[in-house]
Amino acid sequence: MNERKFRCQVSNQRPLFENLYKNIVPELLAAHGDLEITIRPYKAKRSYEQNRRLWSLYSQIAEQVWLDGRRYDADTWHEYFKQQFIGCDERVLPSGEIQKIGLSTTKLNTQQMADYQTRIEAWAAEQGVIFEY
Repeated sequence: MNERKFRCQVSNQRPLFENLYKNIVPELLAAHGDLEITIRPYKAKRSYEQNRRLWSLYSQIAEQVWLDGRRYDADTWHEYFKQQFIGCDERVLPSGEIQKIGLSTTKLNTQQMADYQTRIEAWAAEQGVIFEY
């Protein structure tokens, strides 16, 4: 069974819970047995504008930063910053080599994305990057 998510607001709380009680929960209980229900504050996923701004930061860093006599493209900076500021998973390749892969930015909510971009900007400022917004 795939996870099902519902957004509860003041304006829809009664119809949402009635629908869950009458239609969704009985169907899922019949199909899968016990269910786990989690209720937490809603946090919006990152916005389109945040994503566009993030890639603008990467591009400007790619244009302005030289490390050890070398420049890197925006995709490389994307992977680098994910590993530095979000974390990474390790994948074992068939050769036995361990490859680190940065965790996805798609899981970040709007506040986490704002914090992530602030960390990138602070790093870039130390490198002398001047951003155009």
